[in-house]
Order: sequence, then structure tokens, then C-alpha cells
Amino acid sequence: MRELNIELVRLRTSLVFDADRPPPPLPDHLKPDQLRWYLLSSGPEAAYAGNLLAMLKESGGVPALVAHYDVDADDREARTLLVDALVVLDRDEDVPILERVWKNVQERSQELKQFRDRLALMKCPAARELRRKIARAKNGTGAESGAKAADPDDLLGPDLEE
Repeated sequence: MRELNIELVRLRTSLVFDADRPPPPLPDHLKPDQLRWYLLSSGPEAAYAGNLLAMLKESGGVPALVAHYDVDADDREARTLLVDALVVLDRDEDVPILERVWKNVQERSQELKQFRDRLALMKCPAARELRRKIARAKNGTGAESGAKAADPDDLLGPDLEE
């Protein structure tokens, strides 16, 4: 059973970066209890399990994902595992973590676009506020300029082209 779960985690993770198609659906028989004990390990296994738990609408893996990201914030895989999980969970309390990620990817146009596209899928109020903040930064419109930023959902929708 353990080997099956590890292979499932690797399969899920290997497809995370393919933007042209969604990851395969998780098997119906996969349950959170089968993944939670991976959170006791350190390193990528805990992050993979945390990501899969989020796909199952369980938030218990968020600390493992954040710890994995904090080891190397420039690691694209760690960042993607974290962001994808937080987007699925769609919780206000996780948006400060997403803001940290945004600050890390601001200067990388392709990764910033990917981040904004994922953030646009979130519906919680704090995510909407972060989208506004990103829109103001993109347009150079801050509170001090007196300019009114456009609706962040118009600026940052998934179909936005740079």
C-alpha cells in the first residue's frame, strides 16, 4: 500500500506542471488517512502528501508544504505544490502565504503569470484583496497616486495574455 501511495504522489506531482491538461483525478479509494503519516517525514514526501491532502479538501498538509517551500523558495516544484494546494483549499487564512510567494515571483514574468492565473481561481475575500494589490502593483497605481485600479477579476482572469 505504501509503494502505491508514493507512486500516486509522484504521478500527481509529475503532471502539476503541464498547463495544457489537468492532473489525473485521484482514485476514489484514496483516503486522507493513507497520506497523513507521510507528513511525519521531512522533505518532498511530506509536501507531496500535503498537496494530495489538499486535493482531497484536507488542510492538514499545509504546514508540510510551507516547510518544503521555505527550504528553497526558488524551487519551482515546491512553489507549485504549495500554490496549487492553497488555491484548492481557498481559505482566507492561507492568503498571507500566497502573498509571500507573490513577492518571490514578481520579477519572473512567466511564473508571475502562472501564479496570477491560479490565484484568479480563488473566491475567498482575502484572495480577492491580494488580486487587487497585484493589479495595483502591475499598473503602478497605489493609494498615493489617487488612481483607481480596475477590477482585479478583469485584470487577472485565467485567460489574461501578457
